[in-house]
Amino acid sequence: DSTIVVTVPGLGDDIQSIKAGIYEIPDLFTVNKGDLPRSDELKTQLQIMLDMHNSNNGWRIPVLKISAITNTGFDELLSKIDSHYKYLQDSNLLKQRRQDRIKSDVMYKLHNLVLKQFSSANTSLETEINKLVGDDLPPSKIAHDLLSKLK
Repeated sequence: DSTIVVTVPGLGDDIQSIKAGIYEIPDLFTVNKGDLPRSDELKTQLQIMLDMHNSNNGWRIPVLKISAITNTGFDELLSKIDSHYKYLQDSNLLKQRRQDRIKSDVMYKLHNLVLKQFSSANTSLETEINKLVGDDLPPSKIAHDLLSKLK
């Protein structure tokens, strides 16, 4: 129920990830290979970025360092995962998150079924869309026309 983004120091894309809006994804950030020299710098950069953009319904996204080499950070990570789960329960967000995930899965599966239907009809969805787009039809009409072809 928690989303954890794991990043590694020294890949040269630390700042690029921050600029790409990766801060909107996680409930927890983990800096893996926390024993490497630039891990503290990356942790600080992530924490500053989160402090500037944190709007996660009252949950303050932690930035944790872990290292398999030194066997550190794992207890804290498990503790923060437990804390986040409790936060989700207490704030009534757990049920909503689970429902949102199911809805997303249904949409993904529905999308794949539609693609499969067109594929089994020996045509691609893109080909059919291209045929209708040239007719200057509104998107809703194109969608209805495509659905009628599936019946």
